[in-house]
Formats: sequence, C-alpha cells, structure tokens
Amino acid sequence: MVALCAYWVALGCGARSSLDAAWLNGNGGSAGTGTGGMRVDSSGGASDGGRSAGGRANGGSIAMGGDGTAGGTGGASSARCLTPSGDEVTCVTAIAAGQAHSCAVRGGSVYCWGWNSLGQLGDGTAVDRSTPVSVVGLPGPASAVSVGGFHSCALVNGDVYCWGSNRQGQLGTGVLSDFEPTPRAVRGIPRGVTSLAVGLGFTAAVAGGVAFQWGNLMGEIMNYGSVPTSPVPLLVVGFPKDEAPDVTMVSAAAEHSCALRRGQVYCWGRNMYGQLGDGRTTPSAKALLVTGIRNVSQVFTGWGNTCAIFNGAAWCWGDNRFGQVALPGGEPQTQPKLVAPLSSGVTSLAVGQNRGCAVQNGAILCWGNVETGVVDNGTVLAGSSFSPTPFGPPGGGVTAISSQQLNACFIRMGQVWCWGFNNLGQLGTGAGPASAVPVPVKFP
Repeated sequence: MVALCAYWVALGCGARSSLDAAWLNGNGGSAGTGTGGMRVDSSGGASDGGRSAGGRANGGSIAMGGDGTAGGTGGASSARCLTPSGDEVTCVTAIAAGQAHSCAVRGGSVYCWGWNSLGQLGDGTAVDRSTPVSVVGLPGPASAVSVGGFHSCALVNGDVYCWGSNRQGQLGTGVLSDFEPTPRAVRGIPRGVTSLAVGLGFTAAVAGGVAFQWGNLMGEIMNYGSVPTSPVPLLVVGFPKDEAPDVTMVSAAAEHSCALRRGQVYCWGRNMYGQLGDGRTTPSAKALLVTGIRNVSQVFTGWGNTCAIFNGAAWCWGDNRFGQVALPGGEPQTQPKLVAPLSSGVTSLAVGQNRGCAVQNGAILCWGNVETGVVDNGTVLAGSSFSPTPFGPPGGGVTAISSQQLNACFIRMGQVWCWGFNNLGQLGTGAGPASAVPVPVKFP
C-alpha cells in the first residue's frame, strides 16, 4: 500500500478521513428526503442493450429504466424527474463511479466530472472538473457508460466509444497513444454490443453472445511486471465450445474480469485472493467456471473480490481482509459465500477495493472497510464491519449504486447523489470539502 502513496496523494493521501464513520454513526443528514418522484414521458429506458444493468465497483454502468427500476430496455430515456424541492429535471438513467471520476447518462448525453489528467472526462481537455461536463463527439444518444481508473467508454447504438488513457491500448483504436480527450470508436468488434465494462487499463464487452477484451489483457496494474497488451479486441477463451455463444454480461475490475453465461459465472485474470471463484488462487488467462453458484442474474467485480446476485440474494468471494465477503476472520474465500442478511430483495451491488454495498428493497447497506481513512504514508485505517450495515439515505428509493475507493454514487428518483472525497471534484458539486453524507450532483 505504501508503494501506491503517489497515487493516493492525488486522491487524498495526506488527510485522515472519517467520512463513512460519520454517516454510520448517524452524524450525517439524509439524502433526497421530502417530496419527489419521477414522471415518465416515454416508454424508453436506458440499459446495456436490454441485457442487464447494475452497479459495479471498478467503473461499470448502472442503468435505470424508464419505470424507475434497475435495468430496462430501449434507448435513451426522456423521463422527467421531480427533485425534493419540486423542480422537474431530466432523469439520470446510468451512473458509473471510477477511481476519481464519474460519468452518467442523462437524456442520452454523457456527462463526466472529477479527475481529468488523461482526458478521461471526454470534454477535449485534461482539466479537472468539479461539476459535470458534456462528453463531446459521441455520434448519438448513449444507453450505457462505464469508467475505470483513467479511461471511460460509452455504448451508442450498439457501438463502443472510449476516451482517456490509451497507454495499454484500452481505447481499442488499434494503436497505442498517450491519451485521447474525446471519444474514439473501438475497432475490430462486431456491432450490436450488449454489455460493456471498463477496468484498470483494459476494457471488456459482449457482442453476438461472445466476450471480448482489449488493453491490458490480464487486468494488471502498473509495476506488476510486463504483461501482454492488445489495442484491438480479442476473444475471451475458456467458455464451453459445444454450445452456442450466449454470454450476456461482462464486469471488469482492477485485475480480473467476469462474465455471465446461462446463469453461470466465468472469471479470468489475477486470482491471489480467490476472486475467480474456482476454489484456487492460481491466475488464469482463460475464463474459469465459478463453482457452487448457478442461476445468477448479475455479476460484479471489485479489486480483489467478486459478488453476484442469485434469486435476489448477494453472494461474494475473494479478498476478505476487511470483511468484503461479510465473514469474520479475514481469510480469503475461494468460492461463493452468501452474504447472510442479504438473502432477498437485492437489486444492485457495488464492489469496491475494500468494501461492498448493496441496494436492498431501495435501501443502501455496506460492509467491509466502511470506516476507513488514509493517512499520509498510504496506510489504510481499518474499521471493518462483517455484516451489512444500513448506510443511508433514509426513506429508500435507491435504484442503483456504484462505488470505487474513496467515493460512491447512487441513483435515487432519477437523480445522482455522491459522497466521499472532493479534492479533485469527485462529488460533482463544485469546489468544496469532502462530504460524509450524499450530496446531489449539479448537472448543467
């Protein structure tokens, strides 16, 4: 962790934080209380091609359909939402939180805010933004967005467009470059992409029932040694060959990826904590079947662990040093374990570096390192909870959540709310201090 302090400096390494603790201890206010609701002006919703939607940690797209539920079908939504103060605004239909920047789909347009050192906000500059700015150059309305550490991607009419860092070929343009501050079309992947996920230095997608990945093929972070990269999409191998290709969802994290096929989860990449879920800790460049769980509807990847939704219940495996699998003892779990209190009603998950969060019956619950701070040498101060803890806002109504390391965002009544650090504009509220309670993102 100390070796990553240069990275943490940019994110807030130098000031101890008790943001999460303040909320858990009841010192914070509520989010979105009072009157509010959504009025649907069309039947269209936003989704990743109508296949699936939900929260991811390391980027990912969270989509909310036109009826206010997670998922939905169709293209960009023109639904209108009422704020708690009674103002009518265009609903946000997808949200993705990255390491220090976030993006959302609103009225078919993609807006991003936060860290922009490598053009990951897509506004044509490398200037940090403390409020959302429109991504320029997309050829049409976006239905999904996904973000990672230093790049972002969107789905437009079944085609993938990416922007930001391209040092490992993660933009899929066919060549390596420093960064691209505006969207570039991904080359070499069939049209009709149905699922999209951005990891740390790589991108994954599903087209024609087949999983593709490009950039850093093993999802490694820098300084882990030389790893193969590809600036064009390559097929992910390891799925059964005797059946028709029918992968429906892909999720990407820092060092591994997972896909959903016929209700079963397949994972590949780094596996030091058992995050591939095959009962071992051996890395794999091929997709491996996760054992002990079937009939899964959604899968979510984090830095060293993975979670899935099965019949409305949350199951997790992998890194458990901070209780990310909701089990005491800190031992890694190489096979899926039920997050006991979350046995029903789960509609969205967010798997961060050291914690997990779920939306259960419209309310947020989090577990793992939920009371962490970061001191100036990069050391993480543990405050682990091995059981999901109500994390606000009171009143429910949350449809999806996305979380990274020091920030999280969620959709409630078609609006985006975020909490955490704000030294790089991560909250989307303008310049100001960090916030231990959710605050509404200020869209133009």
